[in-house]
Amino acid sequence: MNRYSCLQAFNTIPTVRQPLTFGDRSNGTFNVQLPRRFSSPDATCVIDIFHKDGVISDIASYQQISRAAERLYGVCVVGGGTRTQGGWIRDIGRQKNLVIVLSLYEPSVACFGQQFAMRDPAQISQKLLSIIPVNTERQIFGPEGESGVQVEVPVTYNWPPGPSRWANRVSLKVDVEHRNRVDARWFDVWAGAVAVTAMCTLRGYAGISSLPSGLRVTLTAAPGPRVQNETATS
Repeated sequence: MNRYSCLQAFNTIPTVRQPLTFGDRSNGTFNVQLPRRFSSPDATCVIDIFHKDGVISDIASYQQISRAAERLYGVCVVGGGTRTQGGWIRDIGRQKNLVIVLSLYEPSVACFGQQFAMRDPAQISQKLLSIIPVNTERQIFGPEGESGVQVEVPVTYNWPPGPSRWANRVSLKVDVEHRNRVDARWFDVWAGAVAVTAMCTLRGYAGISSLPSGLRVTLTAAPGPRVQNETATS
């Protein structure tokens, strides 16, 4: 594992001591909707917070999460060398229901367009990432009207939701290449969106993630003041 990338991922975790509710996004509203991913800027090293199977939520502080991630970094990255694929720590939280996982990710992301300026891009992007489904079962994604399709695409998510007049807004579009049906998971859509956020959105660019399944995940932002006339690729 790349020590510097994983250190950057670790440094994005807040360290506040305030107790927060961490819970399954499909079972209610919590301070932190799980899973929650912290990514390095190159999206190659990620730190996830999950809940254990059979439970929904727990109470913890980001300081606890950060300390657990620090132990993972020390043992699995600094002590494990380049051949280590990651690691995990369980029994985090008041009821010991949370699991912290450090792992590699292989992004296939391209940034595009002119650079934009946005207020609080990290906060707005995280709000968007928190409303995307993260189901791990495989489903058939495809165009409307196709036989056997379980998830019709294209489908779009916006934050803030509602009318498009918002000036400070991020949109996510899920589509399929070549208009074919594909067998895919929402969890991988979410992971691709996190990678685009880290590599493009937080730098002020639109971006697209091409998933191995054939799905494409595109993140764009509402027009804002242009910072410079430039096109970026990653």
